[in-house]
Amino acid sequence: MKLETDLVVLNRQGIHLKSASSIVKTANRFQASLQLSIEDLCVDAKNAMEILLLAAGPDTRIHLVAEGPDAREATEALAKLFQEGFGEPI
Repeated sequence: MKLETDLVVLNRQGIHLKSASSIVKTANRFQASLQLSIEDLCVDAKNAMEILLLAAGPDTRIHLVAEGPDAREATEALAKLFQEGFGEPI
C-alpha cells in the first residue's frame, strides 16, 4: 500500500534535533518506507541527519510518502506527531 499526504510543521522552532529524533522514533515503529520531501529534496524519515537537511521552519509544508504493509498506521502516527507540534509549544 502507498499513501501520500502533506504535513505542516506547527511548533515554533521548526524541526531541530529533538523533533527530528521524535520523527525517527515514531517512523521506526513501522515497516513501511517513509520519505519526507520539500520541493526536490527527499529524505528518509528514519534518519535524523537527513531530516535536519530539510531545514524545515514553522509553517513549512512537508510531503510524506509511506509505502508498505503498515503505511496507513505510519501515516496516521506521523500526522498526529506533527499536529501535536512534536510535544513542543505551538
